[in-house]
Amino acid sequence: MSIYGSDDAVRAFRNFMQGVYHDPPPEITMRLYYDFVLAARRDMGHTRTEITALDLMGQRLKDVYDLRSAYVTGGIPFADLAREHNWTPPWERVPTDG
Repeated sequence: MSIYGSDDAVRAFRNFMQGVYHDPPPEITMRLYYDFVLAARRDMGHTRTEITALDLMGQRLKDVYDLRSAYVTGGIPFADLAREHNWTPPWERVPTDG
């Protein structure tokens, strides 16, 4: 990914991996994964894709359209999702020494 992926795909993969390392709620982990899959799809030539994270979640969760949490996870901007779960992405944190 680091060599052949677009900037968006590399960044989405970084976000997914860094997110996993920082104990996110399951909804955040799912969203970061699906954002990465969407970036990879765009890299593979689907540049005008209209597929969303919610569409991808529907392939794995049988009740995705019945659960508010699934809709929120896949249907709102990531920054809003992180705020709703009171989780600060590590790439937005101010580094500290120690």
